Amino acid sequence: MDKKWVYVELESLLEDIKDVQEDIDGDRFPDPGPLSIEAWIAQRLYELKDFEGATLFARKVPENPTAQRVLRQIALFRERTQEQQRGWSFTRKYLQQPWSVSNLSLGIAYAVRRYDLEPFCPLGQWLLRGLSKRDSSKSDVHLLQGWYAFERGDYEGAVASAKKAIELDPQYAKAWIALGFFAQKKGDVATSLTAFRQTLELYPGYPKRDVLEELMARLEASAVATPEADKEPVQGAA
Repeated sequence: MDKKWVYVELESLLEDIKDVQEDIDGDRFPDPGPLSIEAWIAQRLYELKDFEGATLFARKVPENPTAQRVLRQIALFRERTQEQQRGWSFTRKYLQQPWSVSNLSLGIAYAVRRYDLEPFCPLGQWLLRGLSKRDSSKSDVHLLQGWYAFERGDYEGAVASAKKAIELDPQYAKAWIALGFFAQKKGDVATSLTAFRQTLELYPGYPKRDVLEELMARLEASAVATPEADKEPVQGAA
């Protein structure tokens, strides 16, 4: 069914029940309650991640505080998502733009890991060691070192490298999600959950968000079942 017809039917339904105040969304409160029909629909569509529909209805009542909040939230979602997308791909940043010794070295080290070129792992590690000495302020150097350590089974080293990458760039979701996976493998559920939550805070449009949220739900369940898994959360989480 065309979404436009769904919007029309939903608006018509709200119009029919607005005086009766039925609870149609199951939250135990009458709908649309104190909100205007347009603001109520905008809020519900936003919660369903239908930003196109939410924007459509919010713009019908531009002076409504709820509608204004919905538009701000959508704008922030898109801004954060676009920002993370620009810096996410190592292929685009380094393999496709090897215009400096640093980029070329990072590109080679990444390609070795990305394409499972195991015989060349010592070369990748050597390049990263050299980069960390020459340019220790680059978060991607530490992030790649973390992945190399992770794949060697050195989870302690992987966590330390990811934390260093985050220290250099606290807004880098790619480093936070790596920390989440490294800490999970190390058995530090609290740090892993903190890192995954921060990932989604910084990158709300993460393409595999559903998969990550499912993993987080399993980790939360395991933390409840095993209290000793609770450890001090990583510092620096917003």
